[in-house]
This record gives sequence, C-alpha cells and structure tokens, in this order.
Amino acid sequence: MQKASNEPKAITPINLKSTLLDNNLTGDREFFCINNAKECFIYQDGETTPYPDRVALKNITVYKIDSEDNHYKVEYGRFKDNKISFRFNIYSNGSSSQMIIEQNGKFFYLPTFFGKVQKINSLDEAKELWRKNSEIIRNSGEFY
Repeated sequence: MQKASNEPKAITPINLKSTLLDNNLTGDREFFCINNAKECFIYQDGETTPYPDRVALKNITVYKIDSEDNHYKVEYGRFKDNKISFRFNIYSNGSSSQMIIEQNGKFFYLPTFFGKVQKINSLDEAKELWRKNSEIIRNSGEFY
C-alpha cells in the first residue's frame, strides 16, 4: 500500500500543468507525446529525454481558437518519424500553452497564464473561456 501511494499520479488533462510545474524543472520546457501518448518526452535546453512517469493522455484532440473566434484542431507534426499526438509548453514565468483538450467526450480548458485547468461541458463553453482570458490579457497587465 505504501508503494502505491508513493507512485506519481498519471498525467491527465486536469493535472497536466500542475504536475509538470512540480517536476523540479526550471526554465522553458516542452512536454510532448507520440503514438497516441504511448511515449512521452521532455525537451529542454536542446535535449530530449523520455518522460519517466505514467501518462493518461490517450485519445485526445487539442483545439485552439483563431483570431476570428473559430476553433481548429491542432496538428503537431512528427518526431523521429512518429506522429506527435500532444505538445505542451511551460515557460520559466509559469505561463504555458493555452489549449482546449477533448478526451472521450470530456472537455478541459487550459489557460495560458496562472489560472487552473477547468473541466467544462462543451467546446462552446471552452471558446467562451478562451475569449474571456484573451480579453483580460489584451486589456490589462495584471498577469505581469
């Protein structure tokens, strides 16, 4: 029982940002996965190292919102001739990639700055959160 409680929790959409921030890494870094999250990596300071802990990011779709308020599915390209299924950046100031994740019909909004990941009901609700967050960033310097 003690061993199970000492194991790190698998990365999920809801704990992604907090887990990667608590990973004792500093500076800008990128977390990415290939082959439907069967293999994940950390890229930092020009080096790519395998992510050693469990990841529960299979069957996800990532969306972003363009300047005309339309959502689009994100395509990440390839790594070592394998399709990248997920990519998430964290910066030294604590900000990160802004995105909407859909996994098995559930939606999660990941804000770019210091807000918490939110589980939401729909893509439309995510778009509204995206718009609100973008307005705050454009109209104030409160994040800085």
